[in-house]
Amino acid sequence: MNSAQISGTTASLPKGRPGPSYEFWVLAPGSSTWQPARPYGTNATYNWTTAGNAPGTYHFSVWARDASSPGTFTNSLGSYDAFNASLFYTLTSTACTSVGLSASPASPDMVGTPVTVSASPFGCPNPTYEFWILPPGSSTWQPARGYASASSYGWTTTGKPAEMYRFSVWIRDAASSGTYTNSLGSYDAFNSGLTFTLTLGCSAMSQSASPPSPGASGTPVTFTATASGCLNASPVFEFWILAPGATAWQPAQPYSTTTSFGWTTTGKPAGTYHFSVWVRDSSSAGAYTNSLGSYDAFNSGQYFTLN
Repeated sequence: MNSAQISGTTASLPKGRPGPSYEFWVLAPGSSTWQPARPYGTNATYNWTTAGNAPGTYHFSVWARDASSPGTFTNSLGSYDAFNASLFYTLTSTACTSVGLSASPASPDMVGTPVTVSASPFGCPNPTYEFWILPPGSSTWQPARGYASASSYGWTTTGKPAEMYRFSVWIRDAASSGTYTNSLGSYDAFNSGLTFTLTLGCSAMSQSASPPSPGASGTPVTFTATASGCLNASPVFEFWILAPGATAWQPAQPYSTTTSFGWTTTGKPAGTYHFSVWVRDSSSAGAYTNSLGSYDAFNSGQYFTLN
């Protein structure tokens, strides 16, 4: 008997005559060792569950003994009165026909934002997925995650260059060894149409002082910051000051949406003061980090001399 079915089908082997007891055996594709499928019992039917089994041709054998017989014949596997090993059954796999690919959040977004890349299967009951990434400026695909049943991959963007990345997902059914093969591996279908651009949030900063330097001690001075390239409205600014002769920057005004900092110069020693302002997009944790904190961009080119 020859039958071909898709892996996952439940197959019943035919009944014998009533009265005897039956033992069922199976020989998997490529194997030379028979495995017990069900020990002796009066039930003449064995239900074979094929879910998760590899595709290929399986051979079945059934042994029969009279209820009162210890077995007319004996071998290393056991005893029987009669047997039949003529049944074979072929399982086929269903190849995945195509796969969709998407990202959340959508491109573009800032360095440091967690990105989930998700695949959508078509044409196969038990898909598995492998994710690949092509870094900016590279011609070599890099493995991002090996084959697994999870249809999404979490991409950590912290520290990544702010450029465009390309993603590919390979898909194959769990019972498939892959319809196609190349130097990187095998797949049933793939999709490499997803690109994602990382930005630095706010890309640039400028600042100015009013009145302009120099000025007399006691003169109120306002420093105003302007950001560009931010994805969202209302970026946040942090102001820093480096006093004359100092090597350590001091915080002047913490992050807020206020674009200006009012510097009170009364009582300050004469000399040249150095000012820096940091900016972050409103939804950015900071594209860069140092011992003082994080920022998307900064400008430390402002000086003011008190006479």
